[in-house]
Amino acid sequence: DTRGNQILDAANRPFHVKSITWYGAAGASHVPEGLMTRSFKSIIDQVATLGFNTIRIPFGGAFSSSTLAATSVNTTLNPELVGLNAWQVMDRIIQYAATKNLFVILNYNNAGDGGNPDGGPAAGTGVTNWQSVWLMMAARYASQSNVIGADLYTEPVNYSWTNWAALAEQCGNAIHTVAPNWLIFVEGVRGSGSDQYSDGGNLKGVATRPVVLSRSQRVVYSPHDFGQTINQFSWLQRPGNVVANYPNNLYSIFSQNWGYIYEQGIAPVVVGEFGAAFGINADGVSATPWSTFKDDEIAWFDALVKYMNGYFDGSSTRFIPEGRPGIGWSYFCLNPNATYPLGLVKINWIDAHAVKLAHLDPLINDGENFVPSYP
Repeated sequence: DTRGNQILDAANRPFHVKSITWYGAAGASHVPEGLMTRSFKSIIDQVATLGFNTIRIPFGGAFSSSTLAATSVNTTLNPELVGLNAWQVMDRIIQYAATKNLFVILNYNNAGDGGNPDGGPAAGTGVTNWQSVWLMMAARYASQSNVIGADLYTEPVNYSWTNWAALAEQCGNAIHTVAPNWLIFVEGVRGSGSDQYSDGGNLKGVATRPVVLSRSQRVVYSPHDFGQTINQFSWLQRPGNVVANYPNNLYSIFSQNWGYIYEQGIAPVVVGEFGAAFGINADGVSATPWSTFKDDEIAWFDALVKYMNGYFDGSSTRFIPEGRPGIGWSYFCLNPNATYPLGLVKINWIDAHAVKLAHLDPLINDGENFVPSYP
């Protein structure tokens, strides 16, 4: 449930989403990556130990009908997964996460599944298939207490906000016929012309055209926001692009594109993807091109962290009432072999990057570490 800009647990206490994305099930393997190297239980144990309370798990349109690829899972390390299909592996992951008091957000991501194009479901059969998959997922996990919601589509950038908001309502209402308690996470668009922002991060349209579901108090807006590793916007300083008042210029940019939704109490916000390379490659070694803008990207990352913790103008004043958590978030990503080296763990799938943990620490250890009741 939601109230104003807060997500509430079953005891009506504010719940701060502190998540990490563990991807892979949207690709050809149909299961989260890393299971050839470690047991799924040890990966989930590590996520919990590091202080996260939620896992965001992307899946694809072909997921529900997929058999498990022979190269997807090391069954010696994962004997519980012998003979299972992709959906049954997901069952085990979600069920074990519950034993560690970890929530799960399911995310539709088309990567590698061929079911829908990048940028959003195609009109006609694409939309129908997308919603059909969501209905199957909702039917399977509606009674799984630690699955709290549906992140409808990753970065629907081919849509205008008006068109995407209408589709989000249509899909969200359909999901609620099966899983009425689920939160519906709605990402932003890209925008066009001079109004472009980080893919999935442009939520300016909410101000005049909010997403309104038949079941109230279920919408959570979920922007994506990335710095210099992914984007080269004019407001992001990097070699050859000196920005006046950087990084203090960033606070108003976060606010204008998506933060105002939280600041004005319109709805909860969970930053669904954000991350940085911190100047190193996936094995923790300084490497170009990321090392060339390392300091500028760290400044961007720290400003975003400060903003999410409620210091909306970058000063020492926290604009959130005492006892209320800040903006929710999901770090992208756990996986070490992302296209860009944003992953929290190294190539060995075991060791976490100390620099990334250090800069995430203000978000993880913010005094809101109580264990919420399952909704």
